[in-house]
Amino acid sequence: MLLLNRNKVMAMMKAFYELTDMAIGLLDMNGVCIIGYPSDTECDYCKMMRAHDQRFFLKCVECDAINFNIAKETMRRHNYTCHAGLIESIAPIQRDGATIGFIRIGQTLYKETALFERMKIFNNTLSNYPCDPQLLARTIESIPTISINKIQAYQTLLDAIALYLHSDKIITRSQTEFISKLDEYIMMHIKESIKIDDLCKHFLISRSNLYKCVHDYVQIPLVAYIIVKRMNRAKELLLETEMSIQAIAETVGYSDLSYFSSLFKKNFGVSPRSFRKDLVKDPP
Repeated sequence: MLLLNRNKVMAMMKAFYELTDMAIGLLDMNGVCIIGYPSDTECDYCKMMRAHDQRFFLKCVECDAINFNIAKETMRRHNYTCHAGLIESIAPIQRDGATIGFIRIGQTLYKETALFERMKIFNNTLSNYPCDPQLLARTIESIPTISINKIQAYQTLLDAIALYLHSDKIITRSQTEFISKLDEYIMMHIKESIKIDDLCKHFLISRSNLYKCVHDYVQIPLVAYIIVKRMNRAKELLLETEMSIQAIAETVGYSDLSYFSSLFKKNFGVSPRSFRKDLVKDPP
């Protein structure tokens, strides 16, 4: 979950819109727009076509997802032209290698080629999604335009805005939510070898920040925390199932039964066999 000073975020977004005429929105790590300016960040053309034709709407969803994932995977600003022909940009909000959200701007056209692009959008839209041509023409005409030089400058400014939002603590990430997501990842991959590099890639965070975040919140190193989660799951399986101890060991990521048993005893003071034996003798 993103924690934000809504007043400061909205003031920044309003200033950017007044300067550029481009809508701007804050996206979470799933690509969902949390807040934007104007409040409806879609231009009239996109708004009309999304409501008019389900096929257009689904194309928008697909296009948004593809380009958001590119920005998420590269952790850099991504400039692109959407499926309908409008120019947009997405930039990560990050600091010290950790990404906590994204800023998106756009739904504009280059001023230098606007006439050609408007005609192209009109013809493509009308041929693929039949609609009222007069209404379509009006909404396309309302799409803002910007010079190539200016949009490049605004895209660079977007990087500065993204950095400012985090560095000034206007937007931060809930540490509780991060640990919850980490727990989900560990449980989902508990049978596998959990590699630190995979965690860094999944959470878009540097190795040092990952170690620090976990240690600050749970007061133990990351590797030790993963072992604790594995052992707690093994304990649950001993309590709730009749699986063999070997099967339980493999289920929580250990093929070596002896090593698993030593870790279990280190965490709970008894071996898994003794734990199950005592449980049967003295059921809860």
